[in-house]
Amino acid sequence: ANDELTARLDELRKGVETAERNVEDFRATHDLVDAQGHLISDDQMLKLNEQLSVARARTLELNARAASARSLNVNSVLSGTLPEEINSNMMSELRSQYAALKQEADRAEVKLGPRHPEIEALNAQLAGARERISAELQRIASSLQVDLKRSVQLEQDLSSRLAQAKVQSGDVNNNLVSLRELEREAAAKRSVYEQFLLRAKETGEQKDINTANISVISEAYAPLQAKGPSRAVLAVAGLFAGLFAGIGLGGLRGVYAS
Repeated sequence: ANDELTARLDELRKGVETAERNVEDFRATHDLVDAQGHLISDDQMLKLNEQLSVARARTLELNARAASARSLNVNSVLSGTLPEEINSNMMSELRSQYAALKQEADRAEVKLGPRHPEIEALNAQLAGARERISAELQRIASSLQVDLKRSVQLEQDLSSRLAQAKVQSGDVNNNLVSLRELEREAAAKRSVYEQFLLRAKETGEQKDINTANISVISEAYAPLQAKGPSRAVLAVAGLFAGLFAGIGLGGLRGVYAS
């Protein structure tokens, strides 16, 4: 009996292990969960949504900066505060160079007059400084435009990947149905195993209690002779009973004859 019980428990335990292994294999094969046990499809869509939100915000920012840079010219750069979208070390240096040349040209013009050769040379330097500022402004605007295109492309890629992930999520949901069935099967087998194991333990403990409390007082045996009146007593009693019965019957006949 103990061997049969042990064999049955081993059979149930192996069934549980096989069912649980099927669950894990199905998860790994279909890439349903990650190392932390989270659904990969849910994690992917969450990450893609976050990345897409960041990309969209970046696109809006770059679009505004590129539009602002395109609207600027040399005069607006030189006359006003340097906008953030075109703020660069090179632009700051070019503006400083132009400001220094402009001050020198203004002082020389007051001192020497507008037609002096030195004034013409300074004006030529100012024109060169303006060209360098214009070139830097175009470089910044072009760089912002390149960044904007990259951001737009990234946004489109993320949007496409998110749409694809949503389609795949439908397949994942179908796989989840199969996974839940495997999980229910594993849970049912484990429940049967645990209940059987509990009953086996209780039965074993009950058997221990019964055998511990029972003690043999005397050995039972069949009686050697019957208990009650002896055969001689029974024979005498039968004789007197027959005699009295005969007397009674004779009296009854006399009554009917008269």
